[in-house]
Amino acid sequence: MIYLISTVIVAAILTVLSIFPLSKKPEKIPGFEKTMKKIAKGKVKNGQTVEGHGEFGLSATNPIPTDTTFGSYKYLDQLRTVNDEYVNYKRLGSILVPNIPYIVDLYSVWSDNTEPVTIYICPYYRKNSDKAPE
Repeated sequence: MIYLISTVIVAAILTVLSIFPLSKKPEKIPGFEKTMKKIAKGKVKNGQTVEGHGEFGLSATNPIPTDTTFGSYKYLDQLRTVNDEYVNYKRLGSILVPNIPYIVDLYSVWSDNTEPVTIYICPYYRKNSDKAPE
């Protein structure tokens, strides 16, 4: 019951964020990350969700697992192009996917020399992936 209530609260927060997208990273809220880590129960194997299928990170059915919303930003900050360029990103919103038991966030990712691509990240897993989409 507590898990369901926590999931509903997080879903409400993410809905508000999708209606009012952030132009920059949010400031850390005391206790928020700790609460998110308690909710994060998804299992990761070889850098991927165990439920995922499809193209890693580029398909909503195989999102990149991270351990919190801030873990998603940490992952995105470390992401590079094949030419080792830093990437820019913007959160586009959240969706539900039938095979993933959590909300999946969409991000537009691009560099100075590439066109934007949408990647999918799910911040409800036990650890951040160390794998990049291809």
